Amino acid sequence: AMVMDAIDEHFDPTDAAMMAINADVDILLCPVDLYKDEEVNTLADMDKYMERLLARVGAGDISVEELDNSVYRILKLKKERDIHAPTEEQISEAAEAVGTSADHKREWEIAQAGMTLLKNENHALPIDKEQAALILYPVEKRGPSVKYAVSRLEKEKLLDASKVTTMCYADLKADDAKLQKALAKADKLVVLSQSTSRNKEIVKLIAQAHKSDKQAVLLSLNLPYDAACYEEMDAVLCAYQPYGSAHDEEGNGPFNLNVAVAICTAYNQSVPSGVLPVNVPKVEVKDGKVTFLDEYLYERGFGLEIWGD
Repeated sequence: AMVMDAIDEHFDPTDAAMMAINADVDILLCPVDLYKDEEVNTLADMDKYMERLLARVGAGDISVEELDNSVYRILKLKKERDIHAPTEEQISEAAEAVGTSADHKREWEIAQAGMTLLKNENHALPIDKEQAALILYPVEKRGPSVKYAVSRLEKEKLLDASKVTTMCYADLKADDAKLQKALAKADKLVVLSQSTSRNKEIVKLIAQAHKSDKQAVLLSLNLPYDAACYEEMDAVLCAYQPYGSAHDEEGNGPFNLNVAVAICTAYNQSVPSGVLPVNVPKVEVKDGKVTFLDEYLYERGFGLEIWGD
């Protein structure tokens, strides 16, 4: 996937695509993080991406011969699998089978089954619907998923929306007046994280919460290694995937499936039963830089069953 950090953080996207194509890669997987709803629309990013690639083709930086070879291999594979020219019958069968209400219900259940509880001191999870909560999410793109989860939980009578405040912390400082007011009203601080880093503003908020005898909960949305960056959290729940677009059985959405499920799980919609697929090393943080150590904080296969009172 072209958006993975090993590529994205070290190469210009167009340079990375050029090198991949010229190295015989046939399909550039996830070249752009696409998302569209009423508030966020990144579809234009794909158009810009394609314009830059076409310019490289015109300049001779990307081999036309390589492109032709890739197209040939893709079409050849489609022909072998009998999907190069789908019939009306095949299209109809796909429409009846894909994206059905049963599919959406099943995908929600699958995401629920993967939720992994790594820590739960003093039963910080699940969150009681009578408790006031401040939910902080890392980027605006996660906002619709958070709002969907809150709405769904309220319909299921697992949450009182009047007791929940949601805010994006991408550009927030811990001493922001609005943020401080929300924290003062909250019984619990819930932080959604999707990067292996130790956000200094979040660290300050955790300390403030603990000083006021409030519990702090981490919902790890992406790689679970960020669990080691916030050892002081009272509870840690891993969701593994912040991307993708989904709808529920009634067609409500779009939202990031695992993000919404993580919040719903935190509010006791289901009991987490997943286990870690990887080892999570301890980390050392110095000058904002995270260094992984040889010792493990959580080992592969670990998953708690401490839930409820």
